[in-house]
Amino acid sequence: MPLLSNIGKDGQGNIFKSPSFNKSVKCEDKFDIYDFGVILMELILGRTIKSRNVDTLKDLLQSSITSDDEARRSIIDSSIRNACLDQSLKTMMEIC
Repeated sequence: MPLLSNIGKDGQGNIFKSPSFNKSVKCEDKFDIYDFGVILMELILGRTIKSRNVDTLKDLLQSSITSDDEARRSIIDSSIRNACLDQSLKTMMEIC
């Protein structure tokens, strides 16, 4: 994951930026929760989320929640695929 100081500097597109990133207003709890969901999604999928892909990947996770366990495991990062229980994986996806 990129450091906060490197957000938007990858040269290959826009790294995910929360809705609060470009605003001068004080961060609110809802933005922290949104950011947590995106970070959790990055951990589950094993890749950096770009801002234009957030909704598409969120829909993918939502549809996999209703799928069987094998289909659910097929979309997650191979390094954690067999390291967690099915119910734990489903709970993490629901949080996103």
